[in-house]
Amino acid sequence: MSKHKLKQFLFGINSNKNDKNRERGEGKEYSVVVLLSGYPYAFYDKTQETYEGFAVDIMRKLFKDLKLKTKITWVSKEDANFNQTIKDVAAGKYDIGIGNFGTTTERIKLINFTHPLYLTDSSLVYRKGSEISYFTLFQNILKIWVKPFSLIFFATIILGFLSYHIKGRYSSRKNVFRWHFWGTIAALLGEPGTVVDQSDVSNKFSIFIGLIVLALTFYMGTYLTAVTTKAALKHTDKYDPFDPSTTQGIKNKRILVNKGTYYSTEVKKRKGIPILKNRNEDGVELLIKNKNIDGYWNDTGYIIKEIEDRPDYQINYSVWSNIESGIGTTSFIVNKKHTNLLRRMNKNILLLHKKRYIEGQCSNWMDARPNKNLCRL
Repeated sequence: MSKHKLKQFLFGINSNKNDKNRERGEGKEYSVVVLLSGYPYAFYDKTQETYEGFAVDIMRKLFKDLKLKTKITWVSKEDANFNQTIKDVAAGKYDIGIGNFGTTTERIKLINFTHPLYLTDSSLVYRKGSEISYFTLFQNILKIWVKPFSLIFFATIILGFLSYHIKGRYSSRKNVFRWHFWGTIAALLGEPGTVVDQSDVSNKFSIFIGLIVLALTFYMGTYLTAVTTKAALKHTDKYDPFDPSTTQGIKNKRILVNKGTYYSTEVKKRKGIPILKNRNEDGVELLIKNKNIDGYWNDTGYIIKEIEDRPDYQINYSVWSNIESGIGTTSFIVNKKHTNLLRRMNKNILLLHKKRYIEGQCSNWMDARPNKNLCRL
């Protein structure tokens, strides 16, 4: 007789039912950590003295449907750290993590993600170009021209000296150094015809020097036009300092990100310099006040909220985030040991999507924001 049948015969116990209960996690208390990362995802409402937010509503509905016994630890906005929480769940300190956790390949190695709750996008914002006086613009242009004019000066000495010793150019005007010097600098400053007119076609060295001067002349003209135009555009509203089509993106740029999020890792991957801020600090305000910060990268929902609270701040959105980061997913996290729990949660999440419950909650919390359309999977 099998062990199962023996138990039924001796004790009248339906072991199949008990096994199913254990598989469903009934009777077990799960340790849950909730990151109060802020509105609209999860936050503490002081007026009502309750925990609210999109993630909190989904959590309560999910746990109620699954009849889970839970012990919840609420982590304040000041202490919310997504990277540390992932490590804590992976180590078994908590069974479940609740919050807007972004999925990355590095994190998947440590913990399990539930099915996505909603899509998410990010934004990189920067200060609008300030108005500039003609005097300041002239100063900037002079600074830009220091490098090419230094190059012209040294090129004039070297090429003029070579031309003098070749004795092919200006031979009709006596072979004195000043003619080679002034002729070369005149060509580099925009009179390449001087080179053509005064070169000795019977002297191959003279022709060679002439071609070098011509090449440098056209290079200098193109270079000066490009850098002065770029300097002027930096002070217009249309200039995007991170546009990959015209710049190097965020390479060597100081980008403000939330401490404990995957954004800091992503900035480093793209050779940027992450500047970490606490979650309770306003990123838009820090960007405006700290001129050493080039941009602020965060979830679009947070950034929109911060800009709405400070409508007087002059902020622009970069196209960089749309091109480089695109659309991501937001999920809850589960310790890898709880595969049955993950399966049950995923099944219920799919059901809530089918019933449009998650979409409805997401739309309500996102208000009328531009990323509201990301609520529907």
